[in-house]
Amino acid sequence: AERYGAGAISMDEGDAGDCASDMAQYRGCLQTILRLCGSSASSSDEPSTPAASDPTTAPAPAPAPAFDPTGRQFRVGVVTLSDVTFSPPPGGRVLVNEQVRVTFKHDVCCNAETRIWVRAQTSGSCRMAGAGSPLYRGVGDGDGYVVSQSGPCTIEKIVFRVKREDEDETKELALPVTYDIQ
Repeated sequence: AERYGAGAISMDEGDAGDCASDMAQYRGCLQTILRLCGSSASSSDEPSTPAASDPTTAPAPAPAPAFDPTGRQFRVGVVTLSDVTFSPPPGGRVLVNEQVRVTFKHDVCCNAETRIWVRAQTSGSCRMAGAGSPLYRGVGDGDGYVVSQSGPCTIEKIVFRVKREDEDETKELALPVTYDIQ
């Protein structure tokens, strides 16, 4: 099982009550966002019909805020990632062959040896490359990068791929970002 809430993506068995509480909190936040944006939300599963508005007087919708991983922890298999930073910050343009660097703190449990690769998910057709991964153990700092070898395209997600040395399975965590490759 996994636990979603309070900045963590990790789960323990038997957290159904916490998940229900988190879901109620999520619905409350969603209703507040919809209310502030001028839409209505109901507690039922029925879709609501937005009120008609005059397009000549309606304000332009605000852009969605960028995802900010500051202060959050992410559990991926036996690894907890935290203090994730991107350089340059998401939301801008990046040139072909310019690196997007990602730094993070890691906490690898269970005496495991893991590799943590940073990769990109893109839209458009471009060739991407990324750094290799050392073996990570215990608590420490990590980093990686992705680089586009062609363009134009858009990086939509930075993906952490985590693999224990003693297992075949690779687990992934994708964080939403936007970089326009020119």
